[in-house]
Amino acid sequence: MYTLETRLDIPANSSKQPDYFGIELKAGRGVRTRTTLFAQVADWSKSPCKKSAEILNKYGYERNEDFKLYCTLSTQRENSQGLSFIYDQSKDELQEWHNKKDLVAVWPGDLLRNRLKEKHAETFWIEAKSKVIGGVEHFQLLNVTHTKSPIISQLLPLFLSGVITMDHLIKRSGKTNRVSEKGPLFKINKRDLDLLFPEPRIYSLV
Repeated sequence: MYTLETRLDIPANSSKQPDYFGIELKAGRGVRTRTTLFAQVADWSKSPCKKSAEILNKYGYERNEDFKLYCTLSTQRENSQGLSFIYDQSKDELQEWHNKKDLVAVWPGDLLRNRLKEKHAETFWIEAKSKVIGGVEHFQLLNVTHTKSPIISQLLPLFLSGVITMDHLIKRSGKTNRVSEKGPLFKINKRDLDLLFPEPRIYSLV
């Protein structure tokens, strides 16, 4: 993605808005890999943990010099840290639990639906393959899947079925003691895009 943004003169940024003239760009290798839909922290006012650092302190692990919580959450099973999702339909909340006993964090349904609508009104999902030539990685763009107007009502049911998952990427640096959070990143397998977007169109670039 960095290579594509550089070629299109898109400056590196952390904006929640679409990348390119109102269109979100997503680039990656292959069709069997997960791709990020959006990043969204929990609603801390409704969550027992009030910031990412608290989640890290409770459920993280030491890795070399750093203290990390890098893991994937799903409604289908607990991960190695004992974390999983439960979708509470009566409250319309996606809830993170530890060992299904302790509530960790809460994402209201409206928060997630609005994030999806904001980020993916129109998107180009670009598939590429890479090859190292002379020690330098080169990319060939294979195809583009064009989506728009996501089916907002499908978002939470896709969490419930395990199609959409989330990655925690929280780290406390052993050198600076600073906590950084690259997510939480909500993801979907690229082959499942048609479950969330009506009539995706695929254009070959080769």
